[in-house]
Amino acid sequence: MRIVLTALLGASLSTATGAWANCGSAFCAVNTNWNIQGVPTATGTARMDLRYEYIDQNRPWSGSHRAESAGDEEARETRTINRNLLATFDFAVSEHWGITASVPIVSRSHSHVADPEGSATPESWNFTRLGDARVLASWRRTDAVEPTAATGVLFGLKLPTGPFRVTNAEGVPAERSLQPGTGSTDLVVGLFATQPARNGALWFAQATFQSPVATKEDYRPGNLFVATGGYRHPFTLHVTGILQVNATARTRDGGANAEPTVTGGQFVFVSPGISWGLSPATEVYAFAQLPIYRHTNGAQLTFDWAIVTGITRRF
Repeated sequence: MRIVLTALLGASLSTATGAWANCGSAFCAVNTNWNIQGVPTATGTARMDLRYEYIDQNRPWSGSHRAESAGDEEARETRTINRNLLATFDFAVSEHWGITASVPIVSRSHSHVADPEGSATPESWNFTRLGDARVLASWRRTDAVEPTAATGVLFGLKLPTGPFRVTNAEGVPAERSLQPGTGSTDLVVGLFATQPARNGALWFAQATFQSPVATKEDYRPGNLFVATGGYRHPFTLHVTGILQVNATARTRDGGANAEPTVTGGQFVFVSPGISWGLSPATEVYAFAQLPIYRHTNGAQLTFDWAIVTGITRRF
């Protein structure tokens, strides 16, 4: 049971444009943190997870429909490709308490046309930088009879470790929503629950809320709400199928350096996946994330599909 559950990751919160929001921004909302799923853990147990995401934002979207173009009168967005590498370390402090630290590396390519109604100047950015890290604590209450049944809370901070003044070869800074970091410190709070089903299957759910509490240089990323529901079913001793539904809602960015008319929105994704146990301590996994509902504020670039692959190991 513990081996299979390692593929059910859990910290689907955070900001993408500001660290983890959703695939429509920069990071996928697929849930991949096993110890928030109610897995029985002994004090001192640790887990290291390395996850890769590929998200190609090339679909213009406005409101709930496709659009001919994305952006505003200052820039017409062309394409954004996100290749994210996320390292996560979990440690079980006790039977009930755990700590999770996550650090992303953001590799992003973005292109747009500046002043589309005038000079129509093509501009592009290509960078690989450290993103905004997160440190979270979790408390879990388990059932004495069925230890995989659990409820709990999590809380912590998203830290401003990523740069937010990255420029291109011409020295033009990228828009704040495209920067590797937001420059903000965000408070993160959430709830989660798991419930075993028949034949070793498991239901799980999680909801989190993230909001900036300290900002820099007149930019405030929007508040972010993320909800995930999932089901995992073992096919064999080593192979498990996983199905998730991920929903995100983000308010508009604020401040003089923000673009409130073309930021924020609501998204719902279906995320089928599979995991394979290489050993009692090591698991590999893969997910596809597909949008089933998109509603953007203004005309934005979205994606039609994204992938998540990774490996996790317990110590």
